[in-house]
Amino acid sequence: MGLRVGEPLSAACQAACTSSSDSRIAWSPQRPEILGGTPVFVGTRVPVKSLFDYLEAGDSLGEFLESFPSVTRDQAVAALEMARSNG
Repeated sequence: MGLRVGEPLSAACQAACTSSSDSRIAWSPQRPEILGGTPVFVGTRVPVKSLFDYLEAGDSLGEFLESFPSVTRDQAVAALEMARSNG
């Protein structure tokens, strides 16, 4: 199925945030002591949902990465790919 143009990203974010089988996976498992269990990009305190919020608002991946320099392009792409494959 995957992501389609015009499809709300919030559902894709949910799919991406609940799965982490990719070895490049971009986020830590949900842990209550880190932002109340919100999935975050590994090595950061940036919620994965922030990426989808940016994109849903019409911002580009580049704009997201500029705003959150601790998140790598590879991490963001892995999250998007996970959402696409689970969507």
